[in-house]
Amino acid sequence: MARTALVHLVLFIAVVSVATLAVGVLVTESGLYADALEDESDRERAVLETELTIVNDPESGATYDGNGTTTVYVKNVGGKTLEPSDLEVVLDGEYVTAPETRVVDGDRWREGTVLEVTIDRPLERGDHRVAVSLDEAWATLEFAHRVVFWLDSQPPATCSADECTVNASEETLTLTMGTDPVEEGVDVTYSLNDSADENVTLERTTGTTDAGGENATVLDFSPLANEISVSESVLVTVDAGWDTQTLVVRIESEG
Repeated sequence: MARTALVHLVLFIAVVSVATLAVGVLVTESGLYADALEDESDRERAVLETELTIVNDPESGATYDGNGTTTVYVKNVGGKTLEPSDLEVVLDGEYVTAPETRVVDGDRWREGTVLEVTIDRPLERGDHRVAVSLDEAWATLEFAHRVVFWLDSQPPATCSADECTVNASEETLTLTMGTDPVEEGVDVTYSLNDSADENVTLERTTGTTDAGGENATVLDFSPLANEISVSESVLVTVDAGWDTQTLVVRIESEG
């Protein structure tokens, strides 16, 4: 009888031990699951509260300066303050390591403020794409690196890359500009420097590029044609809105 009671006691203790162990496992698993749910909830809340937008004007030509620097302005339009160091940047499919950042209108990247992101990487002429990401929020910008230039040959003038010399007896000089990449329908304006001789004028101050991406204006210096000694220099600037280029034209008399 005593032996039977002992056996029952041993079995009871074993059952209690197993039950206690099972309860401990369940409590631990429940705690881990609760923690995981809390972490997931925090992550989802962060995603929901994070929203970005890029406020650059892609048509302005100001995104890329032509000298290796791309500047992107990212506005925080979400519901919380963000850390600039958490922002990930991709330019033309390549990850940008540690871009320079600066909050434009404050000391912290709060809701409604803009972060200036500077990327030092030379770009080829053509179309480009930059993307920024933080807490699974994305914003993208497509922009083009475009330039205007004066054609190297401007007959009857003798020209180098940014300077032309013409005889005053020619009276006029047709100046032709181009775009790279070639772009039709670009409205351009032409201007002379403020100190230009009053006898030197432009026949046209506006124009639109043709199918070849070119347009021309005429520099008129006919009042100087009969003067004995002429040595004038003027600066002719073409402005496409997203890029400008200046040409020095030297007007000289024979001899």
